Amino acid sequence: AELRFALLGNDVVYLGPTGQAEAVKAPGQIVLTFDVPLQEIRADLEGRIRELRARRRTGTIGKARGVLASKDLISGTRITPGAIQRMLASGWSERDILDEFPELEKADIAVARAHASQTRRAG
Repeated sequence: AELRFALLGNDVVYLGPTGQAEAVKAPGQIVLTFDVPLQEIRADLEGRIRELRARRRTGTIGKARGVLASKDLISGTRITPGAIQRMLASGWSERDILDEFPELEKADIAVARAHASQTRRAG
């Protein structure tokens, strides 16, 4: 639940279970200790991930400025429809793709297929 580190000169050292700095170089050095609140950090990250997932629009294609040179993407991901199309053309099943990219849903694969046919008609 918690790790403890100390600043010792220019070095960061681990504080063992007894609170003693490990790998101290010279006796009598001043040790500044600090705690890393891992549970709080984890809870914050999990909350932010939930918020991002809630904003994701499944089954749509969009662009994100500065992400993969503003190519078409499955909305809310960094996965291009072309990547999914190439996987399908190489014989990957929908299940294989969903296993490889757990953030995708079947609707995302369907929109990637539709995007391929639209791209061919436009070209």
